[in-house]
Amino acid sequence: TKKNFIVQLRSRSSTAAQLLVGPLFLLMLLLTEVALSSNADNNSFTSQQLRRKVTEVGDFQRCLPHAESSCVDFLYTVNNGNALDESIAADIVSRLETYFGTPTVTSQSFVNASEIDSFLLAQPNVSKIALIFNSPSTWNVSRVDYTLQANFTVTCAELQFLKCDDPFEAYAIPMQLALDSVLVDLYSIDALSGTPRIQADFADFPHPNFPNELDALADFGTIFLYVAITFNFVIQLSNMAYEKELHLLENLRHCGMLDSAYWMSNLISNSVMNILSVILLLIVGNIFQLELFTDNDGGLNFTAFFLLNMGFTAFAFFLLPFFGSAGSARNLAIVIFITTFLFADVVVELIFLDNEEKYHI
Repeated sequence: TKKNFIVQLRSRSSTAAQLLVGPLFLLMLLLTEVALSSNADNNSFTSQQLRRKVTEVGDFQRCLPHAESSCVDFLYTVNNGNALDESIAADIVSRLETYFGTPTVTSQSFVNASEIDSFLLAQPNVSKIALIFNSPSTWNVSRVDYTLQANFTVTCAELQFLKCDDPFEAYAIPMQLALDSVLVDLYSIDALSGTPRIQADFADFPHPNFPNELDALADFGTIFLYVAITFNFVIQLSNMAYEKELHLLENLRHCGMLDSAYWMSNLISNSVMNILSVILLLIVGNIFQLELFTDNDGGLNFTAFFLLNMGFTAFAFFLLPFFGSAGSARNLAIVIFITTFLFADVVVELIFLDNEEKYHI
């Protein structure tokens, strides 16, 4: 046993990994939780709003081409139209281009709405807005009819949920205001000095704080903790396989050491490392105030994590006779880790799922 602890002290990197990988993953879990909470607090749709918050509608967001791809600011077509309808639509689009000013917006015309749909399916994200004019030759001062078709898919700059744009605010509402301004100028009875500019703002209703549906500990906690625990299994199996590769047991046997004493010393040293790693895991979990550690009894958490670590240690002892080198043992341990990481949830569902009640681990 003393020999094993001396080896642990000399192998500082593997010992530090055994003890600190758990706290490290808890730190990553805490940072994930902080990021999710901060995003929810800064989101007006989920945070509490006691007073209306007016959002000003800004300018129409021009498209930004990516790499070598091109883009179009808006598409347009005439639905069930003739030559006169197309001429009126072209005049409206020309007025829109003048309304937006410089830099000049880009537009593309199509025969009908179905052709726009086919174009967007073949080339997604080429444009955010499409204008469909319904028989503009029948329009007058009391009636206009158009359809504003937009890509309302929210796009986020980071992690699929951070720094997201609002399609209504960025594209749909500015385009509608611009088009209505042009139509007022076109169909106004009284002569206007220049194209009018319709300005509108919008505000959300007051609402309570909506709970954040993403819980880092509930959604990702089992993954982080599983990785932390199985990491010890990989190191323990590799260390014992390395001693076997060096024929340490045979040499000690020639010196009069019993096999049982050798295996018991390995069991004791690995058990001590498991106890220390679990204690560090519990201390860091309570320091970070993670619910799994603060809401449950400390003795219960210690027993659960310690037994799980000892189970993996026993599994390492079981696998050891099948390997003659540390490299092959390490590779199998990694394969076992990846396989169980990918399919553990499926196995749990198959075991604990019945027709009446569903259990979650």
